[in-house]
Amino acid sequence: MFLKMDLFLLVVQFSAKNEDTMSDKKNGSRARDAEEIAAIMVDPKTLVPNPKNPRKNDSSVAGVKASISAYGFGDPIVCRIANRMVIAGHTRLKASLELGLEKVPVRFMDITQLKADALMIASNRTGEKAIWDKDLL
Repeated sequence: MFLKMDLFLLVVQFSAKNEDTMSDKKNGSRARDAEEIAAIMVDPKTLVPNPKNPRKNDSSVAGVKASISAYGFGDPIVCRIANRMVIAGHTRLKASLELGLEKVPVRFMDITQLKADALMIASNRTGEKAIWDKDLL
């Protein structure tokens, strides 16, 4: 599975170099404006989990709920502008809904679904490759 995901990311990176983005043709300054904003507060019930999310995260929701309750959001949920589908932050979304939060920080990106799918995988895979410095824990 590791090689399949890495190959997928390479294909997307290659194709992205030659692809016109939606912002170039359709949305003009709207996309540039949205990407300049780090995050906006949004009702989490209006966000759409990506059904292709390969990460099984139910066992992490309780810990994320505790973290959000104690510290707030360190990272916003990341979604596509076009359909409000989650790219990164599925666990944060589940935790927010369980906590009954009315507003959560969301970073909207104007990218194609193909790029969103690649970013969804990359945002999870890159963290898995890191190691812990046990002396600092």
